[in-house]
Amino acid sequence: MAKKQKVIFVLPHTFEPFFKKVKDNIMNVKDLDHFSTRYLSFMVKSTNKYDFEFFIMSSKVKKPLRIKHKNGFYIHVFPRDFPSILPLETSTSMLREIKRRCRAKENIIWHVNSYYMIMSDPISLLLKKEKQSFALHHRGAGFSVRTLPYSVYKYWIMNPMIFKAADLVVAENRDEERKLLKNYKLSRDKVMYAPNPVEIVDVKEDKKSLRKELGLPNDKTIIIYAGRMMKGKGITYLFNSLKEALKKEKGLFFLMVGDGPQRSEIESALKEERITNAKMVLWVTREVLFKYYKACDLFVHPNRNEKFEGTPNALIEAQGAYLPVVGFDIGGVRDIVKEGKTGGLEKTKDMDAFANKIVSIAKNKKKLLEMSKNSRKNYEDNYDSSKILKSYEQIYGKLIEKQKRS
Repeated sequence: MAKKQKVIFVLPHTFEPFFKKVKDNIMNVKDLDHFSTRYLSFMVKSTNKYDFEFFIMSSKVKKPLRIKHKNGFYIHVFPRDFPSILPLETSTSMLREIKRRCRAKENIIWHVNSYYMIMSDPISLLLKKEKQSFALHHRGAGFSVRTLPYSVYKYWIMNPMIFKAADLVVAENRDEERKLLKNYKLSRDKVMYAPNPVEIVDVKEDKKSLRKELGLPNDKTIIIYAGRMMKGKGITYLFNSLKEALKKEKGLFFLMVGDGPQRSEIESALKEERITNAKMVLWVTREVLFKYYKACDLFVHPNRNEKFEGTPNALIEAQGAYLPVVGFDIGGVRDIVKEGKTGGLEKTKDMDAFANKIVSIAKNKKKLLEMSKNSRKNYEDNYDSSKILKSYEQIYGKLIEKQKRS
């Protein structure tokens, strides 16, 4: 059997702000269900070419830990131990381990994730200095006057440097790909487009049976949101814009799946305003989530800030589960949603207009059925996980060839 290629996937931030179980006990990272662990789990299951390790940071540990994820790869957890007065997530322990692995001549290719995170900068420069093959996965974000002077440092000074240092720069949506080519003047052969691989759970039960099982009404058009319940995702603003329509349109039902800091605010409004055709459900397993998808009729994605999105996995999941999607016309959302065919795109940033678009589409049952079929076809044509796998194998293949030439 051929020796597997070592790949170290680096996501240089913590998970505690988003996953309460990890915050309560870092050992719970073994069960972490995040785009990163989904990606690694998918790769482990789909190909035997690579041996994956995962580097992350945590504010819950004092020294590095190695924890085995339930799907077989090892997670290396590093403390946030860089002395800094800035509220940024940094780790000298992670940098030391990366340097040690570089100098151990282990024949590694590195898959480093970059977003707004400062740690991707020293990691990239260290890998370049050590003559390592690495891809820098650029997941969006961008210059903002609200974050000066950090935006100047990150997007005007450091990004051009680390993009130049990387062997490949990976964009997960077409808007970011265009920015890398046009704004950062990267060569075409250095930039690759690769959305996250998203696997679909096949649900056998029919919609009527699922609605009964899940406690959902059988006589209404069900709109679903699934994701973190936080201001950045737009769910509270959408709920406030949609609640009057829910009171008026008794044929509609709004289901919200997830958790987060805004959950209690929405729960209170449901109770105080006696809105009976809406329901909130805490985080569920992927198997159960896909049951909810199949039981519903329309998926909504209320985030209107393109600096807060790459390619939303939930939209791909929804389309793979035959759900039309309504979202704002931003970044990776416009890659996935085709106006009038697989859902709707709100061109403005107006949440009331967005809510009106949702209601209009939800009330047109004939159009919903047509969009449902188109959504599934869009998933099969452009986002089927077997096709995305080839993109990542191509990325790693290019890094391996570069490594052999070094």
